[in-house]
Amino acid sequence: PQNDRSPSRLKHFLRRCGEEVGYLDNPERKALSIIQSNHLENVVRFIGMRSDVPEMLAACKMLVWPASASHFARPIIEAGAMARPVVASDFPSSRELVQPGKTGLLFPTGDASTLAAAILRLLDNPDEASRMGEAGYVLARQRYDARVNAAATFAVYEDVLKKHSKKTP
Repeated sequence: PQNDRSPSRLKHFLRRCGEEVGYLDNPERKALSIIQSNHLENVVRFIGMRSDVPEMLAACKMLVWPASASHFARPIIEAGAMARPVVASDFPSSRELVQPGKTGLLFPTGDASTLAAAILRLLDNPDEASRMGEAGYVLARQRYDARVNAAATFAVYEDVLKKHSKKTP
């Protein structure tokens, strides 16, 4: 747990202060303004941190990941584990997880029209979406199976230990 004087808490406090006085953009306030101006209050919901992600993914037809910065996206792997197709921003990190046209669709970052078209494509073609979800499931099992990855990690350790033990008298 962080104490009250941690750099992270101070950073968040200063950011909130800057947002309150208008020196810094407040992304949440901006998003809420866009939602309200487009009358989407009954459609868009901010749900915060959740402990029931598998249940939520099971209830969805797809995962939409409109990231604005490249980073490792665990939800894309989780969607694959739940056999859900993915629509994601086209970043190198997304390309590691999404095989375009096979496990999901990628769209240029910030291109709302292409994002919307990709979502509609999967909604309008449930067979294609299902095939992509199944391919994502196979990929997730191949790459992210805990037993397989643990065995591979232990094999590396064993190899290093064997080489080290041969060098010691």
